[in-house]
Amino acid sequence: MDEKQTVGKQIGDWGRRWQLLWSEAPLEKRFFAAAELFCFPVSLLTVFGFLPLQILCSHLRLPLPPVWSGAVLPVLLSAAIGYLTNYIAIEMLFKPYERNKLHPFSLLTGTYWQQGLVPRNKHAVGVELGKQMEQLLDPQQISTDLCNMAVGFVQDERIVTALCGQLQTLLRHHEDSIIAFLQPRLERSLTEILDQLITTEQLKRVWLADLAPILTAPENRRAVCDSLIGALDRKTPQLINLFKTMVRESAQEFLKQHIPFGLGSESLADGLVGNIDWDAVEDRLKQKLQEEESRRMIDAELLAAAERLKSWLDAPEAAEKMAAWTATLKTKLNFFLHDYLQAALPGITDNVICSEALWKWIQTELLPNFVPQLERLIRTRAAAEIHRKLLLADRISRAVDAQDVRSFHRMVNSIAAGHLGAIQVLGYVLGALIGAAQLLVR
Repeated sequence: MDEKQTVGKQIGDWGRRWQLLWSEAPLEKRFFAAAELFCFPVSLLTVFGFLPLQILCSHLRLPLPPVWSGAVLPVLLSAAIGYLTNYIAIEMLFKPYERNKLHPFSLLTGTYWQQGLVPRNKHAVGVELGKQMEQLLDPQQISTDLCNMAVGFVQDERIVTALCGQLQTLLRHHEDSIIAFLQPRLERSLTEILDQLITTEQLKRVWLADLAPILTAPENRRAVCDSLIGALDRKTPQLINLFKTMVRESAQEFLKQHIPFGLGSESLADGLVGNIDWDAVEDRLKQKLQEEESRRMIDAELLAAAERLKSWLDAPEAAEKMAAWTATLKTKLNFFLHDYLQAALPGITDNVICSEALWKWIQTELLPNFVPQLERLIRTRAAAEIHRKLLLADRISRAVDAQDVRSFHRMVNSIAAGHLGAIQVLGYVLGALIGAAQLLVR
């Protein structure tokens, strides 16, 4: 700190004493503040004013009052020496803050006192303070107390409720990031599942183990036959119209091929179709569908179709076709999953985050099971880990090393300024008493 900063700091110290004098502080502090404001300027005036004046007058043989020279000045000088000695001693505890050969204290001591006592021994003070504090504050007990505080924290229902609310707010704030995180991973997981499920081997296994036994079971074939016959019976009018169209087109094509230039083929085909009793054909078709022979034919065809499919699945050419089919199916499903997740995942995520049931489950089911485990972990492992890493003495030593000496000096002044001022004032009083005693001895 340069000289200008030192003067500014000094003015600040005396300014605080002046403020203390007119404050509502205790009477003792105000008394010593007033005494310092009196003793300091009077001591300086005595040493640098009255004493040089006395020497000058003695040298020039100028008369001075005998009481002044023989009584007042010796008492004032002894008091000033007592005050300034204590003042300088207290200042030398901290100043100079850094090593400085040009500081007044250094010059007065022949460069011996280049740095204050506390700054010069700050590291040693920190080490010793750390050792003493480690003896006063048991690190093991501190670790235990911290763990007990942590356990009490996780057991407090109000804190747990507040944490859940904060967590919900945090999740809602980062909802887009959560969706961006989940979507590709869900797609990848579902794609892997589809790759495992949709294979040629899986399809063959499903057919042989599940579908084929169902389709070939007698009761199931009977049900399929009944369904097919019922469907055909309901669709008989449509089938008859289809047959009309087919007969008309076939007759017209035949007549065009066998009549020169196809003259009258359309009218002949229409006449042929019109002369057929289609209502009778429809009734006959319905009767035929209800005959047992039709049921046996359909049943036999189902068995034959199942057998043909089984034989086809075992054929070499089926593997290639099924592989191409499964690949196409997977591609379509992947596109479907991507579009579905992109459209539905934001709503699903929002519903989950805002779900009262989810947070109620967390508070009533998850946390009650998690907190006891957390407590055991804190008490068994966290306490030992905190004790191992606390290093109280080392932390105090490093904190003292890192603290600015000026800040430390200000802290000491804020705590003990009154007592230090009392020491200086008492030095003034004792000096004055010694000076008076010397007058009595003479």
